[in-house]
Parts: sequence; C-alpha cells; structure tokens
Amino acid sequence: MRSSLVVSEESPKSVRVLGTFLVILLLAGSANAAVMGTLIAWGAENYGQTTVPAGTDYIAVAGGYFHSLAMHADGTLEAWGADMYGQGTAPSGTYTAISCGAWHNLAIKDDGSLAAWGDNRFGQLSVPAGNDFVAIAAGGFHSVALRSDGTIVAWGYNGLYQSDAPAGSNYDGVGAGYYTSSAILDSGDGVLWGNKAFGEPNVPAGDFVRLDGGKQNTVALKTDGTLVAWGDNQVGQCNVPVGCTPICPSGSSTGSRWTAPAESTPGATTTTVRPTCPTGTTSTPRTPAAIT
Repeated sequence: MRSSLVVSEESPKSVRVLGTFLVILLLAGSANAAVMGTLIAWGAENYGQTTVPAGTDYIAVAGGYFHSLAMHADGTLEAWGADMYGQGTAPSGTYTAISCGAWHNLAIKDDGSLAAWGDNRFGQLSVPAGNDFVAIAAGGFHSVALRSDGTIVAWGYNGLYQSDAPAGSNYDGVGAGYYTSSAILDSGDGVLWGNKAFGEPNVPAGDFVRLDGGKQNTVALKTDGTLVAWGDNQVGQCNVPVGCTPICPSGSSTGSRWTAPAESTPGATTTTVRPTCPTGTTSTPRTPAAIT
C-alpha cells in the first residue's frame, strides 16, 4: 500500500458522506502512538444520524445516506441512524476497515475477508470470496475492493458500468462515489470509471494517496498534502476552500503542479487545488491499514 498521511495532534478527520449530514472523528494523539478520538455530527436528524455513540477510542468513521458506521480501536463496530435495511445495526466481530454506501455497509474482517449488510436490491451484499482484501470503498449502490495482489473487484449496481472493474494487478488503493468507482495505480496516478456526466473519468495527473467521490464529483489527496477536486461544481463542490490547512507528509516542500482560478463558475466542470505545504513541514507517514 502507498504511504498515507498522518494527521497532527488534535486534528479532525472528516469523511465522505452521501446524505444530508456530516459525521467527523476528532483524533487526539501523536504520530508515534495509537490515534483515537471521539465522534461529532450535525445536519439532518430525521433518523437520529447526528446522535453519535459515546466513547473516546474510535479510529475510523464512515457516513451513508442517513446512517453512519464507526470502528473502535479493538475492531468492534457501532452503527446508528436509518435502519430500514438493517444498515444501522452493527454486526458482532472485529474488523480492520469500514465503508458506507447509500443504504449498505462494507467492512474487512480481521481475517481479511469481506462482510456487507443493509440494502441488497442490487446485489451489494454478494461479496466476493477470499481473505486477501486490503482496501474497500462503498458507492451509492455498489462496492469496490482491492486484493493484496493488486487486483480489483467490484459488484452491485452497474447501470453506469461502475462495477466493471479494470483488469491488471498494479493497483494500490480504491475509492467510490455515488455512481463511480476509482483506483490508484502503483505509480500514484488515478483512474475512474462509471458515471461521466460531469467529466468524472477525466482524472488529473498527480501522485495520489486517496480518491473519494460524492454524487457527481471526486476529491483526491496528493502525497504533498494538497487536494484536487473535479466533476459537477453546481454548488461549489470542486472549490477547495482557500486557507484549508494541508496535511503534509515528511519532507514535503513542493506544491501541486495544478493551478486554478480563485473561484469557479457555478455549473462548470472544473479542477481546483489549494493550498500547498510549506517548506520544511514534516510529519511521519504511515501505511493505511433511476434510484433513490
């Protein structure tokens, strides 16, 4: 797996959500210690999705359309919010990674196999066999997973070909949007497939460590700590905020090769990146463990 970035002490770790609320894991700790934290959420509360469980030992969190999922340091899970498909009920057992789709959840068990629960209208719960999975991403009604040999599998809704995983064994990370799937190559370049209404497959060049998608836009984190966004920008989804503090890897001193105007025209397909890491910034990288 490519090296990820470490958040600094007392930093918030936000997540991609598909609904009308936001849940954030507030991390506290140093780069040399286990990083755990508490949960906060705000926004729509029609299903109790902002009433977060108590605890200070959370290490991961994910948000779906009206529900959320969080993982304790011991690998056990908490789920809350909408539960009409069982997505708001956490299974027993211990896990190493979690992801939320619109109405379903996906997780890697501690033996490397996959578990899924919730909505199964498009086969989202028909997880592939094997105990060699190292990364996952749940989209709106589909899921993507990376095996330890660098190959990708995808399943679930395929109306826009988002479940047609590319061939090859040179992948190092996966991501998903509502109707898209994405992956990071060993080279650090990104690829995206599925919905193309707003140019989503036109991935900019970059040395990426993470790709993640919204309904019709995508955001990527680069090794220098900068962010790139592209796709639908009707409400400013691709305008990375000015002054957004980057999370910088060890020895980072260079900015992005991409430039963009200060503001983008509403409704345009755009690529925006801000800001860059200052010279001399250091921290310690770590390996990242027709529908409604």
